[in-house]
Amino acid sequence: MKYIGNKTRLLNFIDNSCINSGLPKSGTFIDIFGGTGSVGTFFKKKGYRVISNDIMTYSYVLQYVSIAIDEMPPFAKITDDGILGVMNILNDPCLREKGFFYENFAPGGSCGRQYFSDSNAQRIDAIREKIEAWKNENKLSLDEYFILLAALIDAADFVVNISGTYGAFLKIWRSMALKNIYLEIPQLFNNGLQNLDIAKNSMPFMLYRIWSLMQMLGISS
Repeated sequence: MKYIGNKTRLLNFIDNSCINSGLPKSGTFIDIFGGTGSVGTFFKKKGYRVISNDIMTYSYVLQYVSIAIDEMPPFAKITDDGILGVMNILNDPCLREKGFFYENFAPGGSCGRQYFSDSNAQRIDAIREKIEAWKNENKLSLDEYFILLAALIDAADFVVNISGTYGAFLKIWRSMALKNIYLEIPQLFNNGLQNLDIAKNSMPFMLYRIWSLMQMLGISS
């Protein structure tokens, strides 16, 4: 994900630093500023119980999916084909509407910005509305809802017309920004442990929540 501070390229360095510092090879790994969830996901796959947090909503969604969810839910109230059937519905190129993203972040909208192509902005609007409609109709569990949101966040980030920060768009179009948005199925991993994504919290309350969870799980501080 295009995010300043993303530590994906530093994962081996972080891992080696933990090993060289003599930290336990198993136990609980707490990712206080989780961001895109790359660090927490890495250590979840290494067999740690992961507790993660971030005050940003997008981050909470991504981490809820990669950290807290272990297996793909059935999406039984939407389709008999599970996540594949849902993705086929959402990736239908005819699914589009002029909504918030189009008006605020596309050149054809009222603000004239070119974060997204007109086509992709309309697709984002329509997909987001479809997901919310399913949720309001009680057709999605919380896990299913967040999985679809995470897929949309990742897909939108792939075709956004920026250099690395959402503070400004590029005046010329990146080649990737002109591709059609396409939702991919999020990759889930079950390490057999109770991993937790703490809700969006300020620092003092977040630390209290972590301490409380450690006590509940019998983890010594």
